[in-house]
Amino acid sequence: MTEGWTTSSIEEFTKRWSGVAILVAANENSGEKDYALNRKKEIVNNLRLPFMITALLALIAGTATTGYLTHFAEITTWLPLLLIKSLGIGLGALLMIEHIDKHNPTVKKICGFSAKTSCKDVTESPAGG
Repeated sequence: MTEGWTTSSIEEFTKRWSGVAILVAANENSGEKDYALNRKKEIVNNLRLPFMITALLALIAGTATTGYLTHFAEITTWLPLLLIKSLGIGLGALLMIEHIDKHNPTVKKICGFSAKTSCKDVTESPAGG
């Protein structure tokens, strides 16, 4: 039966029921293996895109407003700052994802662009925590 939760009358239920019931008892081996870790990964994956979009929009709005008020809309003054801040947010997010999920294939691909360095060098350094 793959239809999910259903409601039926007692008569219909007794027609369909084969007379077999499965009783389950929870013990120390019950549940999903590494549930807490898997749940943390799921939360991070679900929040990644909304966080990135919100951070980028806030960065653009803040930099544009600050640049406009400070330099009277001289784009050559605040646009490089916006690009540098965006790069910093992107790299920070990349390092955060690598620190939480060391087996993420996308992060491995991006961080492994050079044979001499990797994101692991940063996240596992004394300063990387």
